[in-house]
Amino acid sequence: MQMTKHTSLFIFFVLSSTLLFSGKSLADEFTFRLMNYNIKGLPLPWLKHKARYKRIGQALNTLRGQNLFPDVINLQEAIHRHTEEIRKAAALPFYAKGPLGKGLRTSAGLKTLSRFEIVRVKEFVFDRCGSFDCLARKGVLMTTVKIPDLPFLIDIYATHTQAGPTGDPFISRETCDAIRDGQVSQMTNFILETHNSEHLLFVVGDFNFRQSDAMYWSFVDHLSLKHSAQECALVYKCAGADNPEEHWESMIDHQFYISSSNHGVTVTPMYFDRHFYDFTGGKRLSDHRATLVQYKIEWKK
Repeated sequence: MQMTKHTSLFIFFVLSSTLLFSGKSLADEFTFRLMNYNIKGLPLPWLKHKARYKRIGQALNTLRGQNLFPDVINLQEAIHRHTEEIRKAAALPFYAKGPLGKGLRTSAGLKTLSRFEIVRVKEFVFDRCGSFDCLARKGVLMTTVKIPDLPFLIDIYATHTQAGPTGDPFISRETCDAIRDGQVSQMTNFILETHNSEHLLFVVGDFNFRQSDAMYWSFVDHLSLKHSAQECALVYKCAGADNPEEHWESMIDHQFYISSSNHGVTVTPMYFDRHFYDFTGGKRLSDHRATLVQYKIEWKK
């Protein structure tokens, strides 16, 4: 059958519309949920560990019914042996921890639980600490996660830096700040040395600094990072907390990420909230809230 001029124009219009408006023909996307949570798992007998960690596990499982259960959970202060109760409750198949304890010092308390395979683990121990923080080998736990639906890997760096000096008579705020600044600088160098630029990058944990601190901005600028709460406040469809910017201004438990790559990959937070600050069973689960962010990862086919 011979095509008329009008028929040719119609077919051209249909094909053009398909390319322009069908996202799946040009790009693909994946939803990735990431949580970081300082669970106050210090080896102190008065914290009544086992029951509290079971309650944290139960609280985590309430997220399943809300379609918010994380793909990866990064825990801080997971030092006590009964913190394993949380891992059992989460029932995520892949797991990493470190830096491990050595001599009289406990582990860093960093644990990563993952729904997806962890294909690489690296760790770094800070070379300086102060006061009670020296009882633990604080540092950075790096895990590389392989998600079958993604054509690239994800590097996740979890950390817990120098705390205090709230209530600590043995160290000044100026000393704490100087130690923490040095740790953040060391972490920056560790990331630059070990992160594969072909991978996505997330940096999470209890940083013990706020966005009002100079080191916060030095860290962000040096690695070209975005902050999930700050960016979520700028995204029209971001769900979760009513005022993410308010959280960003006050929080010390952060999720940073690189928002785009040279290969056409973009990362956008679509949900941000802080969980588990309500009393459960009449008791607090921790002195921190869990930070949960849902990211939309898009890439060109």
